[in-house]
Amino acid sequence: MVFKNVDAELEVDQISFDDGWDMLQVEDPASDTFVNVWATADGSVEIHLVKDPMVGLDYLTLYGDDVADVQLDIEERSSFWSTGEALREIGRATDRDDRLRAVYTAALSATDAESDAVAEAFRTVSRDDDPGIRLSVVVATGYLQTPGLVEIVAGLAADDPHDTVRENARILLEGIERERGGGW
Repeated sequence: MVFKNVDAELEVDQISFDDGWDMLQVEDPASDTFVNVWATADGSVEIHLVKDPMVGLDYLTLYGDDVADVQLDIEERSSFWSTGEALREIGRATDRDDRLRAVYTAALSATDAESDAVAEAFRTVSRDDDPGIRLSVVVATGYLQTPGLVEIVAGLAADDPHDTVRENARILLEGIERERGGGW
């Protein structure tokens, strides 16, 4: 759940207060990434607010038994990107920063069912003239590690004309292989 242009911390603080969530973890000032963690009043769902400087986005991740109900409740009370909106923004954004944000938002907001559409859009992005835009596919794949996206990153690792893109793609692939024990 990627926040649109709102104060994510203020929004989640208000929802947590209204719904009686318990604070489990407060942001560590020594960390590069801001993470606050709450649990719903019944303890069935953990809500993580992440302010991620790597991609410049604020988002929520939910874990637990009743995620769908909690997600719906939160979505009704704040403003979030849909994957479809992010994919459309990738195609129409003319500003470089807007395109980068759209790529990251697509990866962070996608469900498994949407991963093929994300891969299709990222194939186009991976052929962009700007190496920074192509590199965004590598970074985004770190957040959404699906076979289709990993295949695109493998292509960048093998054939991208820019050293930085190739090297970062190789590093990500090595990390994914290590994490997954060599396969899907």
